[in-house]
Amino acid sequence: MAGRQGPSRRRRAQAVDPGPIAVFATRAEAAAALARAGSAITLVSAPGLAQAAGPAWVTQVIATLRLDHPDVAVRLVLDIGDDAALAHRLLAEGGEVVFNGSKTLRDKLVAIARGRVWSGIAPGGRLR
Repeated sequence: MAGRQGPSRRRRAQAVDPGPIAVFATRAEAAAALARAGSAITLVSAPGLAQAAGPAWVTQVIATLRLDHPDVAVRLVLDIGDDAALAHRLLAEGGEVVFNGSKTLRDKLVAIARGRVWSGIAPGGRLR
């Protein structure tokens, strides 16, 4: 039937648990969030961190922290503000970003990224 989810599709959606969202601005904050995490967590960089420290630094910090918590599934999302060029580069590398530039640019990035662009964190701790 069109529009109806089969059982296998529902199971797949349930199996991918991004965990709670924790926003971090420092290595210590990211480490503390990972230490409190259950089996999964979504780490979102604080606004401006990716531009100030560089996305490679942020990614490397999380990669080293993952070594201390191998049983925690970590999803990293970089908040890159309204920097469309940085968003495009990170998306091309397979990353996920929070982009709060214009809706027109966000729509273009979403089309490029196939759904890895978020406009922010909604009340209740969900990416929107």
